[in-house]
Amino acid sequence: MGTEQSKSEVGGNPPRDYGELPAPLPPRVDNGLRGVRVWDRARAWPGYTLFSPAFGYTEYLIDMNGRVVHTWPVVRSQWAELDSDGSLFWDNFTDWNEDRDRCFGGLFESDFEGNVTWAWYGRVHHDFHRFDDGTLLTLYQRDRDRPDIFPRGPVEDDLIMKVDRKTFVHWEWWLSDHVDELVDLAGLELPRPAADWSHTNTLTVLPDTPVGRADKRFRAGNYLLSHRCIDIISVVDSDSREIVWAWGIGVLEAASASDAPQWQYPALRQRHSTRIFQGLGIRPPRAGRLPLGIQRPRRLLQPV
Repeated sequence: MGTEQSKSEVGGNPPRDYGELPAPLPPRVDNGLRGVRVWDRARAWPGYTLFSPAFGYTEYLIDMNGRVVHTWPVVRSQWAELDSDGSLFWDNFTDWNEDRDRCFGGLFESDFEGNVTWAWYGRVHHDFHRFDDGTLLTLYQRDRDRPDIFPRGPVEDDLIMKVDRKTFVHWEWWLSDHVDELVDLAGLELPRPAADWSHTNTLTVLPDTPVGRADKRFRAGNYLLSHRCIDIISVVDSDSREIVWAWGIGVLEAASASDAPQWQYPALRQRHSTRIFQGLGIRPPRAGRLPLGIQRPRRLLQPV
């Protein structure tokens, strides 16, 4: 599976109805105070930090004082991982152009000097996971006709793809094939108000944890996803490919695409809990405790 082309490149289709569009967001890069604001030496782990500005053109390796010790050139990257040999694995995501026709990016690997040594082009977005054998999982997006989900045109459907180093796609998993599981497990209501109906922004392969050993839904190797526009986090069984757990509606931040909620990146922790990082807020649960010991997000650093 190689580079995908936008529809306007292959044939001038009429304008498309995308439904409710997200409200404008403030700039992703804060032009205010920069640098290290808090350093609690007793609690902070010493070392270096890879800093990835959202949709940036440079990846920064900084020390505990906030000094830049190395940089890598990238192109509109959201996420990067640094290997022990100094190579950088990163994604490229190009946002909507003026005609609202997606320009596609890909996944890349650069050496310590910033030279691109591996590339796979496609409509990737937000997150990926690399295995020790070199294969990887990535979130991907394709258009698909699903009038039961969005009746006014194709949906922008989220996929999981498994790709090897030779860029061969071993399998793909479509979220819309499992929408009934989200309805049954989490109470998702259909149809949705926008073509970008789910906006999945996290793909995490679960580690071995006590909760996973006690409950096979959360066993090591299953996939933890967050779906921003429907206020749901879910777990996919890596063998059956079924969604086996889903939760969040009524507790996580607003479900409308126009509200542009910013919660994302759930992570299953060793102590029977899931931490959810977010930017706008979280509602208190209507009744009872958060499931699985899910922790309300809190601000970890504040300007001083």
